[in-house]
Amino acid sequence: MKVDLPSLLVAQHAKFSGHTVFRNGLHGDGWIEKGALIRHPAVLAQVTEAQARQVQQVLLIRR
Repeated sequence: MKVDLPSLLVAQHAKFSGHTVFRNGLHGDGWIEKGALIRHPAVLAQVTEAQARQVQQVLLIRR
């Protein structure tokens, strides 16, 4: 099943917008609050499955 990842993250109050500086010094215009996801294992499973599909697509493109 295909998941609309951005919408899912917003619905779980896990996606935040705004300027941030990450630990590595890079800057971003938003972040994902992982703590909001780990409290809901079923949602976390959907997110990780969607990310796994994205990685698989990138690996297939690079072949």
